[in-house]
Amino acid sequence: MMTDDVLITVVVPTHNLADYIGKTLDALANQKYRQFEVIVVDDASTDETVAVAERYVKLDSRFRVIALKKHVGVSKARNTGIDAAKGNVLTFVDGDDLVEPEFLQVMAVGMADPQIDMVTVGYRWGFRGAGQLEHEGLVEVPKRQVYDAINTRGNLIGGYVWNKAFRVSILRDKTFGSMKPWI
Repeated sequence: MMTDDVLITVVVPTHNLADYIGKTLDALANQKYRQFEVIVVDDASTDETVAVAERYVKLDSRFRVIALKKHVGVSKARNTGIDAAKGNVLTFVDGDDLVEPEFLQVMAVGMADPQIDMVTVGYRWGFRGAGQLEHEGLVEVPKRQVYDAINTRGNLIGGYVWNKAFRVSILRDKTFGSMKPWI
């Protein structure tokens, strides 16, 4: 599979993030990789978050907003995005996060191999002087090691979803089948 065959859905859960969401969506709009859609799933914000996100919808047909009527929490908001995804690959970006212009390109390159079900990328913490986690190259990780590392922070897998891309079919399969990650 070539990267041209990779359509990435970016799910952005939000709740009262009007002061931040514009910068997040700017970073996504300016990705070098252009084959993506952004689904902002607003979890019943009481501020102007939806209005800010709707401005991007008017400017770029790749952006959509799903405004939930009742506050359900970030996990259910993310699941709503998974259900609405049109892409064959999905990643999550929190509504107050920034991503580098190459973020989706790295994901697309890793997910171009149909045998790969998950890609994770390095990251930098932008607060409290925290360091960064970096790793270059391809590393195959057995499924058991992925599961064991999910609840451990400070490694490439960690307990976060925002530095990973997943094959949508795997996310929709409740058993997670034979997940083959790449980091």
